[in-house]
Amino acid sequence: MSSRGVSLKFWLPAAGAVCRIGFTFTVLRAPTADQNPTLPGIQTVQVSDNTQYAGALTASSRGTTQGMTIQKATPSLATTASGTITVGGQLTDTAVVSG
Repeated sequence: MSSRGVSLKFWLPAAGAVCRIGFTFTVLRAPTADQNPTLPGIQTVQVSDNTQYAGALTASSRGTTQGMTIQKATPSLATTASGTITVGGQLTDTAVVSG
């Protein structure tokens, strides 16, 4: 069981069989710890645990990825005012936030 409460099970057909799992993920927030502070940006690694069973024998392993850099978004704000107005007139403004 992982820290996220997810457990997946795979059965390989024979000894020596290989299982490769590829996945895509979305970063919802920046990591709180930098895996490699000597590099610019915030570095993180993914960790995978696995356990193999063969009858009464059990083996476990843990693997990680190469570090990857998480870049924080750089938000910007652009506004467009309605133009010249006289005293007592009305001004409108449109704003777009991006990034």
